[in-house]
Amino acid sequence: MVPLNPPPNSPPMEPQSVCESRTAALLKRYGGLLLVLLLAAGVVIFWLASSRITGEVVVATGNQDTAALPDASVTIYSVNEDQRQRITNSLAKIQRENEQEKSTNANVFQNPSTDERTRSDLEGYNNLSDTKHCFALEGVLDEIRKTGTRKKNTDGEGRFKIWALPGKYLLEIVGQASNQRFEFIENVDLKWRSNLRLSEPSCRYSLTN
Repeated sequence: MVPLNPPPNSPPMEPQSVCESRTAALLKRYGGLLLVLLLAAGVVIFWLASSRITGEVVVATGNQDTAALPDASVTIYSVNEDQRQRITNSLAKIQRENEQEKSTNANVFQNPSTDERTRSDLEGYNNLSDTKHCFALEGVLDEIRKTGTRKKNTDGEGRFKIWALPGKYLLEIVGQASNQRFEFIENVDLKWRSNLRLSEPSCRYSLTN
């Protein structure tokens, strides 16, 4: 049988050793750069995967005592800078109005410490101002309610942990302890990890008055 001739225009088969030597040369030349790129990608992936907000919430319960705020609702909202400034300004305005109302109450009820009924009335009016303050805060947050990205609850020690990508967030925590309702509003500029210890609520009011 006559052997078949190869096609006239087909390139000669390259020996395997030549291919291997070229691959080795490429790895030798670019291997260091490839390793650096892989390490950089690994760092970015780890950074994004481990980015989180952790915190502990402590509240004053009376008589200079403090306690953790367990089972409180924790929500973070993704906000842009304009929203953050607008909400921050609104919250500051509401806080000033609440302080002005309390100042007026103090002027109306003179020397509350010497009269039990007067002191009780003053506490009731101040609690009404605080209640209005908290409800006003709820109204301000209506603008971003639909952007809530994570929801958690604090544990028995008032701690929480939420994984989130780096960005600008507004953190809202709402809970109850010792017949009082507490609400915290906190701006968080998350770059990788943020650890918070919250003890000054944005508003609070008594559930018994």
